[in-house]
Amino acid sequence: MASEFVPGVDDLRLIGRGTTASVFRALDAASGDTVAVKVLNVRLTEPEAIARFDEVMARVTSLNGEYPVVPVLAHGVNDSGNPWLVVPFLQRSLRDVAGTGHRVHWDEAAAIGARLADALAGAHAAGLLHDRIDPTSVRFDAHGAALLADLGVVEALG
Repeated sequence: MASEFVPGVDDLRLIGRGTTASVFRALDAASGDTVAVKVLNVRLTEPEAIARFDEVMARVTSLNGEYPVVPVLAHGVNDSGNPWLVVPFLQRSLRDVAGTGHRVHWDEAAAIGARLADALAGAHAAGLLHDRIDPTSVRFDAHGAALLADLGVVEALG
């Protein structure tokens, strides 16, 4: 079933709720790929606020493929005024890895740190700040490479 809440995705299933957003697992309607949909817990009603969200998300998407960040595939503001973004569904985070009792060897930790530093350099060059980097902000792709998530979310809300 298609979502009217966030266009372009089907089968939204809530997988997490926090102070800033609710996160859903969904299917991209065009590709059939599993995606994550983050719906922010604010309402943007003023045209200036919506324009700011779009401008910040445009800067975030400019990093896609250039830096080790979780790519933003789509973004917008729904009819209720809630900003949303669609990203690839990346199940594993650094918190998950640490929670398994897996000891991260120093060379693996150095590689993760280098990728995060590269992501932050790109973000800063694009005029973006990351509000808070924590273990859930570090996601791993299918090849085990670390990617920085949640860029620009706080900044986009002003």
